[in-house]
Amino acid sequence: MKRPNIFNLIEENEQHKQKAQLLTSNRNYREVIKCYEKIAKNIKIEKKAEEDKASKSLLKSKLKKIKTLIKILKTVLNSLNEIFSNDKYFFFKDIQDTYYFFENSDISDDICIEPVDTFESLDINIDVCIEQDDVFRTPKKICYSCKREITLLELNLANPSIDEDHLKKLFESPYIEFYCCNCYEIKSPYSIVRDLISYLNLLEKNIIYPMKRIWNFKISNYKKEELKFYLEEVIKIKNDKPNDLTQDANLISLIKEFIPDFTIEDSTIIVHKTVFYNKFEDYEKAIILMGRASPFFGEMFAGDDSIPIPKRFKTSNFSKAKGFFYKKEIWSNKFYLTDFGDRKFFQISFQIEKKINAHLELSNTFKMFFNF
Repeated sequence: MKRPNIFNLIEENEQHKQKAQLLTSNRNYREVIKCYEKIAKNIKIEKKAEEDKASKSLLKSKLKKIKTLIKILKTVLNSLNEIFSNDKYFFFKDIQDTYYFFENSDISDDICIEPVDTFESLDINIDVCIEQDDVFRTPKKICYSCKREITLLELNLANPSIDEDHLKKLFESPYIEFYCCNCYEIKSPYSIVRDLISYLNLLEKNIIYPMKRIWNFKISNYKKEELKFYLEEVIKIKNDKPNDLTQDANLISLIKEFIPDFTIEDSTIIVHKTVFYNKFEDYEKAIILMGRASPFFGEMFAGDDSIPIPKRFKTSNFSKAKGFFYKKEIWSNKFYLTDFGDRKFFQISFQIEKKINAHLELSNTFKMFFNF
């Protein structure tokens, strides 16, 4: 039997990858899947011809991963259009980006291709990543505080759920500055406001929320007294009263436009007028409720992210999304997010982030900070 030309197969697979990305941009999802099926077929041919045991094992791992990718993409493709038509592009791109991230990071075969928040917890060979592209390791920014060099690769690894092109655009902007990991922990008015916008816009109005159910004080590095002070200062800004948080006109404008109207009493918060929340569909509000129940956001649930859903969210749209974004526990009235639900929750959060970024780009003098 004639031995296949391995280099031709590798080159052909790279062409299929690039084509898949282009087809994703054009919303041609069936053809995207066909590209990966062709890649899987080539890997199978290569694996069959390979004689070295280590190389054969590596190809087996690659084949398993790409079959998983195909399976997930088919699940998204066959989902109900009434709910997911606008989300299919996000899922197709996000799932592929996550696959590329793991493929290029020398990840163990035992780790599934699901989104991650940080790269510290993964067994990643950073040197392999850096060698792949000189553009990614060329420092173009320095930390706004300590002046340490920052690379685009660091930014991408720290923010895998954010569009790479968008991050690159921000990174190359002369009007945007970044904090390094250590300096970011020192809260600035800019980072405080971003956190408040992100958290408060995930709250339903006219509900009494204990602060400890909204902020995980350990993870956020806030102290309860500090958080209460920031909230009180924001209320002053919303009411056009003198404040001790900031005198920056752009930051004040951001607060007035994107932070909901709310009041605080002791250790509770009540939102009276929302900015983004009421624009979400009922199934999205249920996703927000479950997403906020994760240990990252609060301490109340102690790691139990399955919760009962209020009847006001259980509309026809909620029922159509059931089984895809969230599932019901057996013999229980509690729901939990699926992998797709987790992705959707981060997409919802990113929609708020994009609004903030658009405001920052428009102001030109505003400073933006990422944690990595």
